[in-house]
Amino acid sequence: ENIEDFTITQPGPVRLIHRLAPHYEWIESNVVIESDEELDRLVKLVVERSGGSITPANPVVEILTPTYDRVAGVLRGEVSLHSSITVRKFPRKPYRLARLIRLGTLSSEVAAALWLAIELKSNIIIAGLTGSGKTTLLNSLLLQLPENYKIVTIEEHPEINLKGHPGWLPLYARLPTAPGARQTAIPLTQLLKAALRHRPTIIAVGEARAEEVQDMVTAAAVGHGTATTLHTDSLEHMVRRLTSHPMNLRADQLALIDYAVFITRRPDGRRQITEIYENREGKWNLIYDSVSGKFKPPEKLAEKLAFTHKGLDPMEVLALEIRRRADMLRAQARTEEVVAAA
Repeated sequence: ENIEDFTITQPGPVRLIHRLAPHYEWIESNVVIESDEELDRLVKLVVERSGGSITPANPVVEILTPTYDRVAGVLRGEVSLHSSITVRKFPRKPYRLARLIRLGTLSSEVAAALWLAIELKSNIIIAGLTGSGKTTLLNSLLLQLPENYKIVTIEEHPEINLKGHPGWLPLYARLPTAPGARQTAIPLTQLLKAALRHRPTIIAVGEARAEEVQDMVTAAAVGHGTATTLHTDSLEHMVRRLTSHPMNLRADQLALIDYAVFITRRPDGRRQITEIYENREGKWNLIYDSVSGKFKPPEKLAEKLAFTHKGLDPMEVLALEIRRRADMLRAQARTEEVVAAA
């Protein structure tokens, strides 16, 4: 359960990343692969037991195990000197927002605001580099949504886990596992179009990479809440990616994105939200940064609350709602058991 990834890139010790000590990067284990032949057999066995095929004609494979862990396999001889395999093991029990607060990923006030933002059907991008905790944060926010919400998640590989939520509809792209299966592939864009016919409250895409962003923006324009993750580490780079090929968002489409949340992995292995921006008609305003610790309540949320709290000061209503949710999350966080890394 505490192993996050393990890899074998050549004969020798199996190396792994431990969830409680990710700052040590790849640690050698006491499991040893003795030869290239043994490694070849292992890679073929794992891929075949997962329902795929890896051959000299198809030497690079990405597939899921029966337990929904992600496998990346390479067969030697065609594209590499050695066969290799890397397995990403996803937590069997997803992290709740209260646990992330206890781990120091975000404060209870910031967590409460993001919870309210996604509940009010805002359009959110969670951005960061590999291993920064983007999907974990997205998953924890989706778990906070009311049971009368319909949540459609769309992914290439099952990472989001909302088991127990009665309104969860997971959709997965069908990727070709062999050259002859490419005609039957079902891409994310096709699933997004199908998701709109299910009248979702929230549409969450595991990771935005290409033209599926166009369909997400379309969903946002007609009133659905949307959330996704993006592989980038700064606001400037995020905007450049969103407005360049293959995403190609126009300025009016970019204005439909409400919030950009940046998360990073610190040198000590701790994940932390570093910045949050609010998009006001195409202008990105910094409302939180981890250096100063200052948080400015999002004006867009106050505007949405004004519709249901007529006659009251929207910013006061927002402040009270964030405080109420933050108190609730702090109480839950106190019951979370966290083992500190050595």
